[in-house]
Amino acid sequence: MHKPFVTRQVAALAVRRRHDTVEVLMVTSRRRRRWVLPKGMIDVGLTARDSAAKEAWEEAGVTGIVGRRSIGRYRYGKSGRHGLMPCVVEVYPLRVTRVSPAWPEQRQRRRAWQLLDQVTDTASDGQLVHLLHRFAGRLGAVDARLPPGREDSGTHGRIEAPGRVGRRRRPAAVVRRKTARP
Repeated sequence: MHKPFVTRQVAALAVRRRHDTVEVLMVTSRRRRRWVLPKGMIDVGLTARDSAAKEAWEEAGVTGIVGRRSIGRYRYGKSGRHGLMPCVVEVYPLRVTRVSPAWPEQRQRRRAWQLLDQVTDTASDGQLVHLLHRFAGRLGAVDARLPPGREDSGTHGRIEAPGRVGRRRRPAAVVRRKTARP
C-alpha cells in the first residue's frame, strides 16, 4: 500500500516570562490570516531547530535561545493548488531574548503576545491547541532545558494586541511600552 507524501515542517514556540506568567508569540498566516506559530520548511544545510529559529526571525522578528529537543509535533492540512497537503510540524521552544521593531515579513503578518493559557482561544488548529496544553503542563521541565533568560526580555518593538484579524496587508498600530517622563 502506498503511503501519502507528508511535508515535514518546524515551528518555533516563542515564549517569554513576564510577571510570573508565560506569554507565547503568535503570528497571522499570510493567506487566511489565522493565528499560528511561526513555522516553515527545514532549510537545506540547517538543522530542524536552526530552521525553527530562522522562521521565528522571518515571520515574527524575534531571536532567542532554542531548546535542544522539540516539545512535540502536530499535523495539519495545508491547502494548495492540488488540494490539501498533509504536514507534520515539529515544535521547538524558543526563549525570546530580543524583539526587533523591523523584520522580513512585517508587511505580511501581524504578531501578538498572548498568555499561554489564553492561546487556545486564538490558535486555529485543534492539534496545536492540544500540544500547547501539554506544553503548559510540562512547562517546568521544558523551562529547565532552556538556558536562563532575563525576565521581561523582548518587550520592546512592534507588538500588537491580540484580537480580530482583518485582511489588512500592512501592520496595524504600533504598541509600545509607555514610560513616565520626568
